[in-house]
Amino acid sequence: MPQEFWHAPRFIRVNMVLTSIWASAFTLGALACALVVGYDHSSTAPLVTVQVLAFVVPFVLSGRYAARAKAAAGQATA
Repeated sequence: MPQEFWHAPRFIRVNMVLTSIWASAFTLGALACALVVGYDHSSTAPLVTVQVLAFVVPFVLSGRYAARAKAAAGQATA
């Protein structure tokens, strides 16, 4: 991204939303892992499932949001 866009309100907003998506996913993933371990310390499959979901869900959501924001920016400049 060219430096002239770094201080643009739309650029800052998009990056704040993307950061929030990832931070929320990591926080919820850690809480879910703690709950799984607290319930059954030896349950590997649920822990792996939670970890995979904690990466896949924000990856998909951030991709969709970024694409939507890019499309909206294209319409705003057209």
